[in-house]
Amino acid sequence: MSSIGTDDFLEDVLDFIEQGKVIPVIGEHAVSFGEGILRERCPVPGGAVRDLASIAAFNLYLTTTFDPLLEGETQLRAFRRREEHANASVFLGAANKDLPARRAGLAGVTVYHVLGKVSVAAGESVAWDH
Repeated sequence: MSSIGTDDFLEDVLDFIEQGKVIPVIGEHAVSFGEGILRERCPVPGGAVRDLASIAAFNLYLTTTFDPLLEGETQLRAFRRREEHANASVFLGAANKDLPARRAGLAGVTVYHVLGKVSVAAGESVAWDH
C-alpha cells in the first residue's frame, strides 16, 4: 500500500479542481455505452458523464469519444446556470486543429472532441482502429 493516504490524495485533487488546475479527459469507459449508441436517436448519458458535466469548476472538457452526450450535458448545465457554451472538434479537413483560445480565454464551457465527433454532414467521416 502507498504511503500516501487516500484521503490526502482526494483532498489534493479537490484543491486542484478548485484552483482550476484540472482538465477532465473523458474516454469511452466514462461514457459507458453500447456499440449501438451512434445509431440511437436519443441516447442517454450515464451517471459519470452527468456528474462530470455538473462540476462548475470545469470550463474545458477533452473527450476522445465521438458521441454528443457530454456536449449535451454541458449545454444543459450552461442553460440552467445561464453560462456561455462552446463546442470545438477536430475533423480531417480543419485548417486549425487546436482550441480556439487558451483555456482562460474560452467563452464559457467548452467541450473539445480530440478525435472528432459524429456528424451527418457530407464529406466528414470518423475512422478508428481496433
